[in-house]
Amino acid sequence: MRKSFKLIIVFFYFFVVGFASLHSQNPIIAVRAYGGSNELTPPVLLLKNNQKSVSPIGEETVTIEMDVLTENPPQLFIKFVHCNERWLETDNVIINSLGIFQTSAVDWTQAPGQSKYFRWRGKVQIPSAQMQFPVSGNWLAKIYSLDNTEEVLSTVKIFVVEALIPSRTVMINDFYKPTSRFAASSAYNYEVVVDGTPRLLDFQLNTVAMYKMNWWNNPLYISLNNNEGKDEYTDEELYGDGESIDNTSPKNNPHRQQLSSSITDQGPFPMNISGFANVRKMFRVNNVPSVNEYRIFDCSNPGLFPFVEEGIQLPFRDLRRRNQFLEYADDGFIVTSRVSQFADEYIRVEFVLDPEKLPVEKSVFVVGSFNNWTPTREWEMSFDNEREVYSLKQWIRRGRHSYLYGIGSLNFEKNNVEGLSFEEFEGNTIHSRQTMISFVYYRELQYGGYDAIISVSAVNSQGTFQR
Repeated sequence: MRKSFKLIIVFFYFFVVGFASLHSQNPIIAVRAYGGSNELTPPVLLLKNNQKSVSPIGEETVTIEMDVLTENPPQLFIKFVHCNERWLETDNVIINSLGIFQTSAVDWTQAPGQSKYFRWRGKVQIPSAQMQFPVSGNWLAKIYSLDNTEEVLSTVKIFVVEALIPSRTVMINDFYKPTSRFAASSAYNYEVVVDGTPRLLDFQLNTVAMYKMNWWNNPLYISLNNNEGKDEYTDEELYGDGESIDNTSPKNNPHRQQLSSSITDQGPFPMNISGFANVRKMFRVNNVPSVNEYRIFDCSNPGLFPFVEEGIQLPFRDLRRRNQFLEYADDGFIVTSRVSQFADEYIRVEFVLDPEKLPVEKSVFVVGSFNNWTPTREWEMSFDNEREVYSLKQWIRRGRHSYLYGIGSLNFEKNNVEGLSFEEFEGNTIHSRQTMISFVYYRELQYGGYDAIISVSAVNSQGTFQR
């Protein structure tokens, strides 16, 4: 009897400790946002419903979707925080009033019975009765648990646009000097043309942020503002001392050519800003590598890709593509519409990359729609000396995915990849169909000052992009 009692005590101890350790970890497995109810549209929200006729991109609602691993639907809430053009929280107590812009109205559905990687999927559609956006700009959705309102479990970015003026983005084929012998020199020059109005002040219209579709953590800035957030420069700083200057050379005019790092390691790129806000203003960036079209992995069919605990290897080893591709992908989106409700789960997949006996010195990463195009240490490949290949096993959601192989250096403190480049294993081609979205920012002075988005446009190699 005493042994049985001790056994019960030991079992209860391990049950409680195991349960506590399971739920002390972050329960959110994945999170994404998209426009309206269509997973193939970007998370761009039009502030006013009647603006769909004047803006080529944007929906009246945005959906936030999250997968969690908990026994029961978790008690989560989402707080929305306004940010400046570079996603730093706006230091404005009028806009970011504590506790006002949040919602807990999450619609939960249970995962398929055989699912082991996640148990519940939650969806939130905004604006809603609980949550309305007062102004345009960058809004960061921060997800919390009601049990711990201090720890941010995950975040997702939403672009709220008040389409006050028209703009258009154009692209021109160009060349650059690649660092890999396997990459072509194909590049693009992008120009964002903003049609101004008399009410706009020139010094307040000074930044355009460009994003490759779905690469929301890798902006490319064309701006008069530097990374330290300096908002104003003297005429001498901006335009020189009256002598002739070359506006395409960062060395000649560092303020005029300010540009942050981007998704590749060739930046910063030369840029130019010209014109006036009350008439027309042009923001231009040159020599941006075109990058190859995305690779495609479609694991929608459970008959071809059943759930296997040890992981399923891709049908063939991936090789260097040397600037070539076979078919167009889905512009960086994950497509799950072809997956049945009973098969919508995660499977373990092994990515295998054959460097053709030419391994690289830097780390190799898998970057794709399954990790929001943001590589971390969890997506770093290891080199198998016996097979002479790079490999990685990871859980991904069923669907049709787009991905690339990149090289770079892992920053362990920040858990991000620095100097990310796709030249080595992907190359470049002007025929890739990746969309570039441009957001035009204007420094509004009301409510204590904030960065508003007053126009949005997009382009790809097929021409002007519309939703």
